[in-house]
Amino acid sequence: MKKTILLVEDEAVTALGLEKLLLGWGFDVLGPCLSGEIALGMTEYQRPDLALVDVRLASMMSGLYLAMRLREKYGVSTVFLTGQNTEEVRQVARRAQAVAFLVKPVADQDLRKTIESALETHPRFDPGPALD
Repeated sequence: MKKTILLVEDEAVTALGLEKLLLGWGFDVLGPCLSGEIALGMTEYQRPDLALVDVRLASMMSGLYLAMRLREKYGVSTVFLTGQNTEEVRQVARRAQAVAFLVKPVADQDLRKTIESALETHPRFDPGPALD
């Protein structure tokens, strides 16, 4: 069965490049979503197996908050992508319980290995009844 990746990236060119890669590797892609708000809305209707999220989004909702909501509400784990390799950003990823943290630009083969490993070791789970 094909796995679905939720793609959340606010830079359109980067998002389209990532989407092309993911489709080429045989994944279904939910998105690309340019904001966390759009991503949560889409997840209401289709549950992804994993989220690939830019840490810093140009929207009201941060990648951190999105990752926490995806995990708490839908049992979806997150792989973070970022162009900023700082300790502050790494702390954000840890707080959000990201399964991986990749710095852009990331080599295609590293991205693929990370996604495949995350899907194997952190499958989507049932978080229980919603609290909101």
